[in-house]
Amino acid sequence: MAISVIRAPAVLGPGDSATYPLFSNLAKGILVAPGSARNFCFSIIDVADLSKLLVALAKVTTPVSERIAPYGHARLDWPSIAQSAQRTLNRPIRTLYIPPWLMKIAAHAVDFFARLSGKAQVISADKLGEVNAGDWIAEHPVENPVPLDETMRRCLAPFGNLNAKDA
Repeated sequence: MAISVIRAPAVLGPGDSATYPLFSNLAKGILVAPGSARNFCFSIIDVADLSKLLVALAKVTTPVSERIAPYGHARLDWPSIAQSAQRTLNRPIRTLYIPPWLMKIAAHAVDFFARLSGKAQVISADKLGEVNAGDWIAEHPVENPVPLDETMRRCLAPFGNLNAKDA
């Protein structure tokens, strides 16, 4: 039996609880980013692109075992995200870089409260380790990826800052 392992980078799409804080803050004109990752690059994939890829892989008649690291946008950084939000919202975005020491304290505090409540959180000491690991660049481009500004528009639309014709 052939098995394909998909190692997706950050997956962006509307309604995702993991990226809710990112888009909620962007809708308010603020990008909160880890200061330790200020110069790191990362890949992203729109949830629609990832869905198309998974359907295509399921339809393959001659299965092949493989590892796929798909991306829609290969080398983004925090300024790229802010610029896309600025274009989408037609307003300035202020980037607030959180110092590494403060991120570490916050991550451990979140871990503590997650243990008390029994509910896992998006931010954790483990996630902070991933953020600080350096560039995360995927290797396999998807065909005709959703443009970054379109992904941004769909993810910001629930926050009501876009005109109905733009969403």
